[in-house]
Amino acid sequence: MQGFEPVWRALPAGVFLGASLFLGACGGGGGGDGDNAIDPADADALTQALAVKVSDSQAVLVAGDLPASSEDDAAPVVVPGDEAVDARAGSTVELAVDVTSSDGADLSALFAKVPGAADYFQATLAPGGSKRLPGGKLLTALVVSVTLPQNVRDGRFCFSIKVADSTGLISNLAEVCVDVGEPDDSGAQVVEALQGTWYLACNVGDGESFSGSLEVSGNTITTTESLYLNTDCSGSPVDSYQETLEFAVGAQAQASDGGDAFEIDITNLSEGGTALCLIRVEQSRFLLGCGDESVRATVLENEFTREPESSAKACFNPVLYETGTQVVEQVRRTFREQDPGGPTPVGGIIGQGEFTRTTNTLGPGSFNGRNVVELQFDEVGDASVIYEGEESGTEYVEVDAAAPSLGFAGVQYVSQVRESYDPPILFPFNLQEGESLTYTISFNEVDINEDTGELEESSGTFPLTVTYAGREVVNVAAGAIETCRFEFFVPGGDDGEDDPFTEFLGVGTGLEVLFYETDPATGVETDRDELVGATINGVTVY
Repeated sequence: MQGFEPVWRALPAGVFLGASLFLGACGGGGGGDGDNAIDPADADALTQALAVKVSDSQAVLVAGDLPASSEDDAAPVVVPGDEAVDARAGSTVELAVDVTSSDGADLSALFAKVPGAADYFQATLAPGGSKRLPGGKLLTALVVSVTLPQNVRDGRFCFSIKVADSTGLISNLAEVCVDVGEPDDSGAQVVEALQGTWYLACNVGDGESFSGSLEVSGNTITTTESLYLNTDCSGSPVDSYQETLEFAVGAQAQASDGGDAFEIDITNLSEGGTALCLIRVEQSRFLLGCGDESVRATVLENEFTREPESSAKACFNPVLYETGTQVVEQVRRTFREQDPGGPTPVGGIIGQGEFTRTTNTLGPGSFNGRNVVELQFDEVGDASVIYEGEESGTEYVEVDAAAPSLGFAGVQYVSQVRESYDPPILFPFNLQEGESLTYTISFNEVDINEDTGELEESSGTFPLTVTYAGREVVNVAAGAIETCRFEFFVPGGDDGEDDPFTEFLGVGTGLEVLFYETDPATGVETDRDELVGATINGVTVY
């Protein structure tokens, strides 16, 4: 591991927070009072000086008025996140808008106009990025990035915003205003803007890489990192750990790129050192550079970002894997007919019942040479729907809190039935919506022969593709619950047929809300588990 240390453990020594002031503090000084200053009330001059983007799509200017709104109930509906936001000259401000649209009609364009201007901005929207709502609707969170000129005066201007969908329907008009003025340079707003969770993408060193996250609460930072012996943060980390840091924001300063930043001193409580850093915080990211205890950094080297609304990381709950945690779930299991020649029509219910599953986190352990967390479980209830020989046992889960990801490495039932997977069956929470991961798993299983009742062993390999399909609100016995949808696919499963199955994990809880398998030949849902209710450490969550 020569020549390379992960961010937090390396403090004080060089990588770490580097950022731009909340709502964009890049650029120079406030308020543009020179001869060429732009009055925010001059709509045409301001429009020509602004730069507008939506995600990676750069908006272009189009002459004329905004397209007329459609008088159709199926038209998209735009709701601004805030009525007004603060900014300063030379900064980039982010305007959040939520759009509800019909399922099957992707958003195609966003239009934004400063009222009174001769031109308006038009940005092309890429499909996807939506989460499903009950009633056949989609919710899309858009962020409109607006870069202000250095010479704009203090004052207020507004945007009138509409969107179009792929069918040509035009939304209602929504308005968001921007108040331009001098920020409070005391650093208080930097502290406020840093609150919450941030992520560092895969950072590559000399034959190694690391990824991580940090949680900011007040002036305390809790970091989680994982180190990998490769250059793409793939597979199992060789080291994972947490650090606790404290920080103090100082005076405004200028970064090497010429933009404004703030001095920030960061102390590693376990190591005892303090790094002299520079930070620039924006709404959805911050940039950071750190020197040592004697020299303050000027280069903002590292970027930390918020996750998009569709991120799966909200469905990873580290509490579930802390020693002593107890989860109690009430589950309804349903079996459906899949044999066209069976006594029940295909898709008809042939078995249904409920049981209670209690899981206790025992703590760290080892399984097949892997560092895992051991989860002891028991299932009690309708015996007709509890799988024979699988009523109780211990699961072995590989937990990477930094990525984050979960890996199901195996299970040992008290009946001597067991399963092991190498590498584990993964829930990669760092996948973006629509992304997939394909890899080959070696397995070993001991199961009960349905005909003889005897234990029999099998082993082999199989390819697995896991896809993060995005957020989805599902209706189960426990209610309408927002989830992260993971789709798994094994071509040519145990019986030579494709084996697709789908898992829905609850946002904020990480619990399995819904699971089902699908018959690839008929498309019929077969085995199905849905949540009826659940508690975590005695607290009702569903």
